Amino acid sequence: MEPITIALLIFILTFLLIVTELVHKTLAALLGAFLMITYEFVNYSQIGGLIDFSAIGIIFGMMIVVEVVKDSGIFQFFGIKAIKLAKGNPKSLFIIMIIFTAILSAFLSNQISILILAALTFTLCRSLEINPTPFIIAESVSANIGGITLLTSSTPSIIAGGAAGFSFSEFVIFSLPFTVLLMFSTIIIFLFLYRKEFKNYEARELGELDEWSVVQDKGFFYKSLIILIFTIVFFLISDRLGVTPDFVAISSAIVILLLSGADPDKTLRDIQWGTIFFFIGLFIVVGGLEKSGFLEIMAERLIEMIGGNKIMSIPLVVGVSGITSGIVDNIPITVTLVPIIRTLAETFDMSIMWWCLIFGAGLGGNLTPIGSPSNVIAMNIAKKEGNPISFSEFMKVGFIVTIVQLSLAMIYLLFRFLVF
Repeated sequence: MEPITIALLIFILTFLLIVTELVHKTLAALLGAFLMITYEFVNYSQIGGLIDFSAIGIIFGMMIVVEVVKDSGIFQFFGIKAIKLAKGNPKSLFIIMIIFTAILSAFLSNQISILILAALTFTLCRSLEINPTPFIIAESVSANIGGITLLTSSTPSIIAGGAAGFSFSEFVIFSLPFTVLLMFSTIIIFLFLYRKEFKNYEARELGELDEWSVVQDKGFFYKSLIILIFTIVFFLISDRLGVTPDFVAISSAIVILLLSGADPDKTLRDIQWGTIFFFIGLFIVVGGLEKSGFLEIMAERLIEMIGGNKIMSIPLVVGVSGITSGIVDNIPITVTLVPIIRTLAETFDMSIMWWCLIFGAGLGGNLTPIGSPSNVIAMNIAKKEGNPISFSEFMKVGFIVTIVQLSLAMIYLLFRFLVF
């Protein structure tokens, strides 16, 4: 059997195990990495060069920051603020929660924000006696929109943005106008799709709500808020300071551990080490596939398809990355496509290819409940809360939203390419 065929079979096996969840996704990635090393597509001396330590550093640092900060009650505090702002009106609350989810996802990460807000949403919907399903699906979609706003907002953004060499400020300047456009269009779509749902609801009396009731230690609350603000500021000016985003993330983690008084052993135990090793294994698997020559062949095929028509490459890459992300999972798809996009970007001298991947993978994740980790988290919470959302129920909405969002992404990217 040809070496390239063996590498492809290892890759397919790894993906099938991840998608079907026959084994834990971390174990699947590590098994794939082990096979790539066993069949000598990767040797031990090459492993360090295959792992994107910048992406790992950002993920690791922000995991620590969020793990410490979440105990301050800061997220629940602003959640209650949002409820009070809605004044018991379900439609107003729906819009506010969509926007709040996107903002929180942008600053923390889409996985963390949905973990916090989905649980909070069920509490709110029960108190208002309304159906939580539209809220959960809308928040899942909104979390993925927030995930393409900043360089640190989601794993696909971290991986693709880091591979492209984008600075934090470059990322914001390019993506922010588009995410604002997406938010407005997404709110309109959801209000239309659930128009009958909200037609039957009237504003309800909320009773006394005190946002400070979720804050146990005001000193810790203010420290957490200040550190989060400074982290965001330093991310924005990191390129001017000559430091990398992963340096900022790890520095923030160290500072918050020092100032919060949190137990480092407990914090390090509680962070998601499985996720970190999942990425390490996945980087090795994709690295082995790349070294076999398969990804180079795929890149050449894409270049042949595009020919000299650079404009055609934009909808092609957005569509491919978007649809595959929706079917599989946007994280492994992003890691897999990075080497191909690198070749395309260099061949056509088009840095916008990276944005096609970032927007395609980020928004394509809205297609199905398994398209992104934040969707999976939301669906699991819904099931745990006794309100399971079926695959078809999610996709009925997700399909419409994804088609509209990917179309807007193509238009926006074509506009940026042609005008700028």
